[in-house]
Amino acid sequence: MPLDTQEDRIRDLQGRLDEAEETLRAFRSGEVDAIVASGPAGDQVYTLKGADETYRVMVQEMAEGALTLTLDGLILFSNKQFASMVRSPLERVIGSRILDLVAAEDAHIVSELLSRTGRRKAEVRLNPAGAASVPVYLSVSECNSGRSRMSLRHCHGPERTETL
Repeated sequence: MPLDTQEDRIRDLQGRLDEAEETLRAFRSGEVDAIVASGPAGDQVYTLKGADETYRVMVQEMAEGALTLTLDGLILFSNKQFASMVRSPLERVIGSRILDLVAAEDAHIVSELLSRTGRRKAEVRLNPAGAASVPVYLSVSECNSGRSRMSLRHCHGPERTETL
């Protein structure tokens, strides 16, 4: 092997080793709470269990819809109430994009909510599979990990919230 090819291979291997070590460091320090893995059926999100299991069970069983999203709207966690709001199996909701589940006319509102900081609220419509749109109140806040939390509840009357 020529010397420059060996040096290139060593640099490549060192880069891959550094990336693997950084991934392990993130796992050990608790910075990772889910893994996205690509497979023949598409991307799948696997959540990790830990000390927050009690909190996770509470969120899964509450009456409102709840999501954890990346800043660009990828759904990392959803409870079954949100899945029922959009009339989709929970396993299909997780790993999908929130903007695909919101009425097209309201997508800009959700995008704006995700791009801002602090607590934000708005009223938008979800687009359930094969059904009329569902008006919901959204409340969005950041997690300490740079992700957003979103809670949703059905609108039951004339009450309106300020958009943004």
